[in-house]
Amino acid sequence: MTIRSIKFWVGIYYIIAQVVGAIAGAALFQAVVGMKEGQTLGYTLPTTSNFGQAFLMEFMITSLLIFTVLGTAIHPGASVKPLAPIPIGFAVVVGVIIAGGVTGGSMNPARSFGPAVVSNTWKGHWVYWAAPILAAIVVALLYKLIFLSVQLTKEESEILAKREDSTATLEGAPDMGAGYRYVSEARAIDAMAADMGLQSIKIDERLPRREGPVVEGERTVVGAEEGSRK
Repeated sequence: MTIRSIKFWVGIYYIIAQVVGAIAGAALFQAVVGMKEGQTLGYTLPTTSNFGQAFLMEFMITSLLIFTVLGTAIHPGASVKPLAPIPIGFAVVVGVIIAGGVTGGSMNPARSFGPAVVSNTWKGHWVYWAAPILAAIVVALLYKLIFLSVQLTKEESEILAKREDSTATLEGAPDMGAGYRYVSEARAIDAMAADMGLQSIKIDERLPRREGPVVEGERTVVGAEEGSRK
């Protein structure tokens, strides 16, 4: 929700579903297996009296998990999305190995909340809400700042504006065939090329249209440094 990859209310539904599912799962486990003295139903409990240490541990491993999810499954340019479950699962395993002896390696408030409700065990439970939520927000904001907030230079902004203007003109103009659209786009590209330090030379091209007579256009971009015609 922080980076707006899903709508706010959809995120709320996910949270409610996970919490209810965690409680139902823990209750079902207790009903089927029973709960003898000394059994924990899998609830997470800090093994240290230093809750600050437990908080830091959960914060670190949750940050690792969230960053892995954002980088592999959410990032627009990620090329490993089909394989995202592998690094995400690896991040979970690493988190449990690192923090298992201190906090149980929760990384998810719902995962700790369900067993806590059924077993009525609340010692240090706030750690499993505060640390993961704070870690998720911090990592999401850093990800948004570093990877999603691309600052355009003045030249790039001007070129982008010209491209948008040419696109708007094409969309507002009547359909005069493929040749007309090609010539208009070519002129827009020539204008952008000039701003980027490229020379534009004229080459007459006879472009057949799908409908109507032949259209003559100008389409050329030549590198200033190379000085060769393309």
